[in-house]
Amino acid sequence: MGILEKILSRKGYFKGLPMSWMTWKGDCNSPGFTIKLDSMSGLREAYCKCSPVSTIINRTASSLSNGKWWIVDEKNNDSSKRYKNISDLIKKPNPLQTRTEFIIQTDTYRSLYGITHVYAVVPEGFSSVSDATALWPINPERIEPIFKKDIIYFAQSIEDIIEKYVITINGSTIDVNPRHILTIRDSFGDISYLNRNKNTSRIGGLHYEIRNIIQAQEAIYSLNKDRGAQGIITNKTKDASGNVPFSPIEKEKIQSDYQRKYGLNEYQSKVIITDSDLGWLPLSFNVRDLMLYEGIKQNIESVSDALNYPFELLANQKGTTFANRSEAIKYLYQDNVIPTSRIYEEKFTEFLDLENAVISIDFSDVEYLKEAEKEKAEALLKMNQALQIPYKLKVITKEEYRVLLDMDEKPKGTTYYTEENGNKVTGQS
Repeated sequence: MGILEKILSRKGYFKGLPMSWMTWKGDCNSPGFTIKLDSMSGLREAYCKCSPVSTIINRTASSLSNGKWWIVDEKNNDSSKRYKNISDLIKKPNPLQTRTEFIIQTDTYRSLYGITHVYAVVPEGFSSVSDATALWPINPERIEPIFKKDIIYFAQSIEDIIEKYVITINGSTIDVNPRHILTIRDSFGDISYLNRNKNTSRIGGLHYEIRNIIQAQEAIYSLNKDRGAQGIITNKTKDASGNVPFSPIEKEKIQSDYQRKYGLNEYQSKVIITDSDLGWLPLSFNVRDLMLYEGIKQNIESVSDALNYPFELLANQKGTTFANRSEAIKYLYQDNVIPTSRIYEEKFTEFLDLENAVISIDFSDVEYLKEAEKEKAEALLKMNQALQIPYKLKVITKEEYRVLLDMDEKPKGTTYYTEENGNKVTGQS
């Protein structure tokens, strides 16, 4: 129901009319809109029109970009010199983007569409992605896989499933070897649907919530702009049969003059002067009764839940304490950003043909996570101090000590503590 309809219905003007008449119809001069979140274009429209959706997706991608990318060996030693070309690619993926810009754009596509692609430009005569000269994030709307078979479960490699990818930009197409395209799907997508048009976005089920947010924001804008419907102008001129109704032309002229000449802006008149005999029926109502802000809040919470983003980090009327905000940021990293980074680590390690090395994304420099590491260190210290007593009393062995500190999964041996010269005797009871 539109704002004017709500107001007039409160005064009893529409009693008995069918409910379908009161459905939302845009700005009354154009048809209402529908956002189809089961299509790529619909998801893009939601991102462009619904600010909470774009805000959450952008912030999540920015948080992911805070991680430092490393190439490390099995012992977690830096191996960037060994893989200099790949290390340089990570630092400067392509001529237009830095590493941070590349990651933000790539993850924005993942969060919005439920799928994202990276195109590795491999020179002619080379086959390995490790020889690539650039990495480009590709909008899922611009890339199409050409399949060899519909059922993927018996495939041994990507070439068994996809013949090629076709990238379309400004009317031109590029055929790309499937080995040169990295595809990262959101964990909520159906892996059997490799077709981009069938992949699932996390916001795919929020048709009503996203439309409600857009409509409520438009209503608030309308109220701020012209204060909504303030009253009804009637013709008081009478003839023998009673009041003379306005003709359609007269209605249009009065409406046009009112909107153009009168209002709260400095160039608009505040008093109407006319030689017509007009009447005024004021429409007074309490804006709070429309529950616009409350409705937006509930729908934004649904969007936050779907994208696994803490609602406390968004601006809200009640505000958020510093302590709650700190905990929310920790939650964002621990339950969203870091698990997502693990997918990127695994995917890029495989894609870049790394041997005896892996991509590692490190968030230890994030200030809020440093606090968590400090708390963890303090807890470890207290645990160590507590275990010293049973260890020195020979109640537990050194191996059991390590298990209790989560250093080993199970004890291997029975080494007890001894006070004699600080020696430890194996098998002593």
